[in-house]
Amino acid sequence: MVSTAKPELWRTEVVDGVAVLNIPGALKRSRMFDIDVSLLVRVPEDNAEAWHALTLEIDGKRQWHRRIASNCPGQTDGLDYHCRLVLEAGPSLRIRAVAGTRGAVVQRLQIEAREDLKGQPITANSRSGRFCTKRSKPSSCTSMVCACPSSIHSASANPAPAACCMP
Repeated sequence: MVSTAKPELWRTEVVDGVAVLNIPGALKRSRMFDIDVSLLVRVPEDNAEAWHALTLEIDGKRQWHRRIASNCPGQTDGLDYHCRLVLEAGPSLRIRAVAGTRGAVVQRLQIEAREDLKGQPITANSRSGRFCTKRSKPSSCTSMVCACPSSIHSASANPAPAACCMP
């Protein structure tokens, strides 16, 4: 018998520095969620000493934090984070993302939680990456370094566990 259940999708997007996503508990079943957090910042033309940071908290506990120098002057820069977690039957889940900046300006902070009904294991529990909007991100990518020449060298400063897709 084929299940017709639709996976849950929870999303919030803000244009300031704090986003909160609350997922209510389910009384009769546990659920697996893929959590994606994305920060997009506008970098000034004179980006000397500009930086941006992203902190992720799950149920009030710090899960991940990264602060990096903002690159791509006059463009956008950002950070992505992905993790997978199981929400047991009963309790709700609170996901909070906090953006920090100096020089750069937050354009978008987004949290998305997609339920995985298949529950297929993935090779890594979390991955993070850096991206610039100067280049589109192929769908097979899990992370991306900036494509502008001044920041390609900074890939070593961003220890993302997933490989970058560069043509």
